[in-house]
Amino acid sequence: MESNDERFRAVPWSREPRYVRRLREDATRVRSVPRALYAQFRRARIQVRIIGDTSVWSRPGRACLLVGDHRDRFELAPLFAMLGGCGRSDVHVIAKSYSMNAAIIRAAGRAAEGIVLPVDPGTLAGDRPIVLNRDLPQRLRLGRQAPTRAALREANRRTIARAAELLVAGHLVTLFPCGAVTNALRNPWRPGLGRLIKQLDSNQRNEVHIVLFRFDNFAPTRLVRRLLLDSHDLRLRRPLRLTLRIGAQGSVHELLGAEAPIDLLTADEITERLRRRYQVAFERPHAGLDM
Repeated sequence: MESNDERFRAVPWSREPRYVRRLREDATRVRSVPRALYAQFRRARIQVRIIGDTSVWSRPGRACLLVGDHRDRFELAPLFAMLGGCGRSDVHVIAKSYSMNAAIIRAAGRAAEGIVLPVDPGTLAGDRPIVLNRDLPQRLRLGRQAPTRAALREANRRTIARAAELLVAGHLVTLFPCGAVTNALRNPWRPGLGRLIKQLDSNQRNEVHIVLFRFDNFAPTRLVRRLLLDSHDLRLRRPLRLTLRIGAQGSVHELLGAEAPIDLLTADEITERLRRRYQVAFERPHAGLDM
């Protein structure tokens, strides 16, 4: 459930980009953010080539947890566009409430309600020393309105519980396990993934399909340029092709092992096991998968 606390919803632009306005218009017309993105990508001739099987989870109503890399910042747009092309609108993403992705999705208006499942780092807490990291501007913007560590933990706990409810209801949830714009093959994963899985009971773990994914490297500026041109009704002849690779997938028990005592594992241990599966799936050299 999205927080109503507007303190976290910084808009990352002084003037709304035209492609965001076009997204809102399309989303209002088709009543779906993924379908609106699919329409934008088709007009802009942005193609997503999929390597791997999506037949089990691409259809609406199939409970799915997508876990993937976020090193190029804009992976969510082609991912949602692909899902929109498959007819899925029951999609969500766990993201920082003040991130660029969250801002763009929320700008889509009513069709975007409930898509962003907000989580925020403890470094934003007002009752702890200021940390010099990428979240510092948001911490300074909050000033004396910054929440306490306890309030942040409780808000994040509610988000994880809400994500589990949506999965049980047959929705699709996307999670970037590092919690930042970084390479998931080379950097630590946050335990939120394990916490989410531990919210599910044994039967639910058999129903939820976990999918590990990774895009080949692409230039975000080229993607945004295409969308900007589309917002001005301009087109480029040659398509922009992005490659989405699907790695290991299956139920929680299938990915962690049927013998794994999941109830006895900590969230960190579950997360680490899935991180290793991710490395096995994507460490192999592929064209475009530069480290």
